[in-house]
Amino acid sequence: MRLLIRGWATLVALLPWLAFAFGVDHAALWNVFRPLCHQDAARSLMHDGYQMMVCSRCAGIYLGVAVGVWSPFHISIAHFRVLLIATLALMSGHVLLQNLWLGVHHPVRLSTGLLLGGLLGALLSAAIRNMTEQRGP
Repeated sequence: MRLLIRGWATLVALLPWLAFAFGVDHAALWNVFRPLCHQDAARSLMHDGYQMMVCSRCAGIYLGVAVGVWSPFHISIAHFRVLLIATLALMSGHVLLQNLWLGVHHPVRLSTGLLLGGLLGALLSAAIRNMTEQRGP
């Protein structure tokens, strides 16, 4: 059951990447991600004139979730909170610097998104593990 749930979570998280890789450009998919991402072309990855349907930071988050959901690590809520605060501080610092004078740097946007997504994926992995473990009588 864990494998099935993790597989579905991975597929959903990789949807923007798969659409980008295969050049799928359908309005319905764009509409799915519109409430979750600003979809600004200047902050999105481009390939052969095709824009990814989420910005580069969101792309990192989705990729991080897809990887993190397979995490074998057991993370405590206390550690999760500390890591979440550190990750959000790092991301916020980059947003501030980007908006003040650095401009858009996709590798940094992808990396900070990947950190947050990986952390969220690891939390999801722990939830799946807890939800599917066998309970005693």
